[in-house]
Amino acid sequence: MGTGAGPGAPGFRVLRGALEELGRVLVPQQCPGCGAWDVPLCDACRAGLLAPPRRVERHAPRLDDVLHGPLPTWAVATYAGPVQAAVVAWKDRGRGDLGPVLQGVLRSAASTVAPVLLAATAGQEVLVVPVPSTAGARRRRGGDLVGALAMAAARGLRGAGQ
Repeated sequence: MGTGAGPGAPGFRVLRGALEELGRVLVPQQCPGCGAWDVPLCDACRAGLLAPPRRVERHAPRLDDVLHGPLPTWAVATYAGPVQAAVVAWKDRGRGDLGPVLQGVLRSAASTVAPVLLAATAGQEVLVVPVPSTAGARRRRGGDLVGALAMAAARGLRGAGQ
């Protein structure tokens, strides 16, 4: 059993947040997409994440075997340019401040696609299952980033009645 003093402990998260804020004062952050100063993700680069989700089954043909037909698959953005830069900065470069932005995008997208999922599953429960990161990746990234995205998606689905 843990002592409650590890990276997941509430006090540790508060301390980490305070240190991150202090770090931003000493070394201002840049938008990972365009390099604009003092903004986690500028409006122009964030715009690439705000399009409505679009169906992309044709780009995921291996998923067809799961349901003996196309599995409904969506994307909110093309993984390139500022979107890719933001995801890489968040996932691999310690930019935890981008987590709430990406989680919000996923929560909203899940809410938007919930009616289609409800119809596709004939009302059966939909499970959001993250692909687990290794313990080393979680330590290096400062937490379970993939799990946080899965929780955001689940909140979006739940909020839409799924």
